[in-house]
Parts: sequence; C-alpha cells; structure tokens
Amino acid sequence: MKLRLDQLSQNLKNELSPIYIVSGDVPLLIQECCDQIKTRAKNAGFTEQQRFYIDKQFDWNALYQSTQSMSLFGDKKLIELRMPNGKPSDLGKTFLKELAQKQDDDNLILLITDKLDSASQRAAWFKAIEKAGIWVQVWPVEADKLPQWIHHRMRQVGLIPNNAATQIIAEKIEGNLLAASQEIEKLRLLHGEGPIDEEGVLSAITDSSRYDIFQLVETALLGNTAKAIKILRGLKQEGQESTLILWAITRELRTLASMALKLENGSPINRIFQDYRIWDKRKPAIQSSLKRLRHKEILQLIQKAQHADLAIKGLEKHDPWLVFSEIILGISKPRS
Repeated sequence: MKLRLDQLSQNLKNELSPIYIVSGDVPLLIQECCDQIKTRAKNAGFTEQQRFYIDKQFDWNALYQSTQSMSLFGDKKLIELRMPNGKPSDLGKTFLKELAQKQDDDNLILLITDKLDSASQRAAWFKAIEKAGIWVQVWPVEADKLPQWIHHRMRQVGLIPNNAATQIIAEKIEGNLLAASQEIEKLRLLHGEGPIDEEGVLSAITDSSRYDIFQLVETALLGNTAKAIKILRGLKQEGQESTLILWAITRELRTLASMALKLENGSPINRIFQDYRIWDKRKPAIQSSLKRLRHKEILQLIQKAQHADLAIKGLEKHDPWLVFSEIILGISKPRS
C-alpha cells in the first residue's frame, strides 16, 4: 500500500504492517516519518531494535540470522534497514522479496531509502514489499507551500505567527526544512508561546553576536553608508563566515534587480511589493534602494558579488571583504 506522509499518522492507528518502506530526499521528514513508525512499534511491543546499513559489501547472511534469532528476553524486534541508493544486490533482491512474503509476528521491518527511481519501483523485490506492507513516499515541500508548512510547524509548538513572520523564516532557510525546524525551536525557546510578528522573528533569529547579516543588508538598502560599513567591519572582526555575507548580499541583489526591471517597465511599486511579498517593515528600505539604483547598476553589483565568490574560493587574488565593502558602498550610495 502506498501512502503520503500526511496519511501515515491515521494509518498507524490501525494494526501495524509487517514491513514499511520509507523513501525520499528530505532528511527531516524522513526522520520524523520513521520516528512515528518506531513509536507505534514500541507501543505494540517491538522493544528491541537492530539497525543495518546496506552497501555493496553488506553481508545479507547477517540480516538473515537476525530475522531468525529470538530476542534474549523474548521481545519483539524492529529491524531497521538503511539502504540509501535503493538498489540491493541480486542476493539482496531475493532476500527482500522472500522477507516481504514471509509473515513474521516477531519482526517488523523498516526499510529506509533515498528517492526511488522508476526502475526500482518496477523491481520484483519492491513490488513484493509494497504488496505486503506500506510504502511512504516523502516529497519535498514545494516553494509556494513552504510558508504554510512553516506556519503549521510554528503553531504546533505554540507560536502564533503573522504572515510576515513565516515569510522571513522561509526566505532565511531557502528550502532547508531542518534549518527551519531549528529556527522555530530557537524562536520557541527565546520568545515563548503566543503571537509573534516579523520584529519578534528578526530579533530572535539573529546570532548572539553584536552585528548581524540581515541588519547589514537592511542598513545598506536604506542608504546609511557609514553604519553599513561599520556593521560589515564588525562582522569581519567577529569571525563571521564570508560565504554567509555573500549569500545574503547576492540574494538581496538578485531580488532587487528583478524588482528594478519591473519598476522601469512601468509596474506600480505597490504591485511589485505584493508580487514579491515584501512585508510592511521592509518596504521603506526596498523603496529607498529602488529610488537610488537602476537595474543596470544592480547588475554591476551582482558581477562584483561573483568576483567575491571567486575570491572566497581562491580563484581570484582579491580580498572578498574589500569586494563586500565596494558592494555595500554601491548599494547605499546617494542617488546620482
């Protein structure tokens, strides 16, 4: 039986399947899916657990012995098989097919793989498992649904965010669900339960350092050159990773370039804010920068960011921090 991740919780209220296969490329969701199965199995008496990592050198006889041996204390056993590539050897295919066809009340099998290609899904061993047990296929959260996913996770831990708060986190984590989960947990610890807006998120998700990357970008967008350069120097003194500085600057410049082009082509500024989901607190900074910078100038700054990237990688003999200074000066410069 094939299930979506959101169907698993309800299914686990029924009798356990003898074998589960969980596949996908999203580590956080894979882990949480497996945790649900393990918790349900433990409550059903499968208190002993064994784990095997299956690679090209894996000894399938060791797994066979595990399925045949009884627990020292007579407990039921959950056997976890981690097979990242989803491609067992010929011996493994035979064993997995037989394992799926064999009903064993004392063993529960949990097979975990990366995303399975179409060839693997057509294989006899896989079809035998799907027929005898349950296959949970875990898909990534689509970009347009990420804020909704974040909102739901925040509500689960007692936080009540507004739309801008969830949007900030969505932009910061760039699709990394594990990072999102960590940020939400940090917010819960620092903020406590209850309503939280964009200001609460911005103040809580920054590092414990005196200076923060998001403040650097925002200050430059507002045109405050002296303060922006001071923040950049502070970040360097505190040992902030240059790659993170580059990421924040480049991301902002690319979005800014796209907005500037729309503005120059006649799109109303309010429509642009709506299209790019710019929350109210950020509108003054974005509007200020768009009044001072043209699309062509922003593209030139993006080229400088590319030089900074090469410098960080050791492919150009520039100091990336000097390039950052040039970019910040370019972003924050007065209107010409």
